[in-house]
Amino acid sequence: MIQINKKTNTLMYDDDGKPQLKTSHSLNPVPVYIYDPSESNQLKLAKIDNPGVSNLAATCIVMLGFMPPKEYTKSLIEVV
Repeated sequence: MIQINKKTNTLMYDDDGKPQLKTSHSLNPVPVYIYDPSESNQLKLAKIDNPGVSNLAATCIVMLGFMPPKEYTKSLIEVV
């Protein structure tokens, strides 16, 4: 997300002339719950130093039974 000047409805820029990113929406920790009612999957938490929202895409891909692209950040879970 990018900061917008509410008075002029224009983009705001940082000192380097790049659009100023709006990060306040992602600073608070948000819990993630994975529920397997059938208990048929053998999953364990991955060892990740600083997990974040960027790990969720790979996690969803793993939960669907696929391997995420290597460019993605690591999944929060591993299949045992």
